Amino acid sequence: MNRASVYEYFEKNKLAAVLRGGKDDVLKTADRLVLGGVRILEVTFTVRGADDVIKELRTRYNCGARDDVEVNNCGGGAERLGIVSRIDKANNTVADNGCGTDNGGVIVGAGTVLDAETARAAILAGAEFVVSPAASAEVVKLCNRYSAAVFPGIATATELLSVLEYGADFVKLFPADIAVLKALRAPFPNVKFMVTGGVSLRNLDDWFAAGASACGAGSNLTASSDAEKWIKKITAAGIKKRA
Repeated sequence: MNRASVYEYFEKNKLAAVLRGGKDDVLKTADRLVLGGVRILEVTFTVRGADDVIKELRTRYNCGARDDVEVNNCGGGAERLGIVSRIDKANNTVADNGCGTDNGGVIVGAGTVLDAETARAAILAGAEFVVSPAASAEVVKLCNRYSAAVFPGIATATELLSVLEYGADFVKLFPADIAVLKALRAPFPNVKFMVTGGVSLRNLDDWFAAGASACGAGSNLTASSDAEKWIKKITAAGIKKRA
């Protein structure tokens, strides 16, 4: 998937799950979220061996045919979103039955990327996008060099202008603040924002009403069993674009 297509996929699906913790917990959480309908996974580089986790998830969802699984519609959740998945009933894991996202599949990227070296490691591991909490010129330039989608973190108009001049197309507002989002959208109406930090099922509508193009959710999403409720809320509100 090319850079432009990744940005379009964020605008279409609206929700990225931010994954933290140990490797085994991250893999189990990812399976549960995908079964609930989440299609964008961000593995933070606070996870030990994050590059290996990214490789595992790319294999599992993008090229995940395995001999020990059978085709299943994941209780209907995956089928409703256009993806036929495979479930290992013994371990409650799931893998995409195809490659890429043309069939509504899962994309996997890297988060908490603080420098160009980490960005390069993530891209080489198969990350389809890179998210940074900071307005790092080095990270943006490295991702541009590799034609990788990048979401630099910004909190002020000065930082936003800087990353736009570095070549960013989509930014992460962090820490997220609805008043700040509204204020920044006035002088920068064409910028796309992903908001992260404090996003919950309760305030999800408020972020999109304020102009967010996508939301990144951490423990409020990943620690709950309500992934399908998040997806249903986005769809019911007419936020999520239908293919």
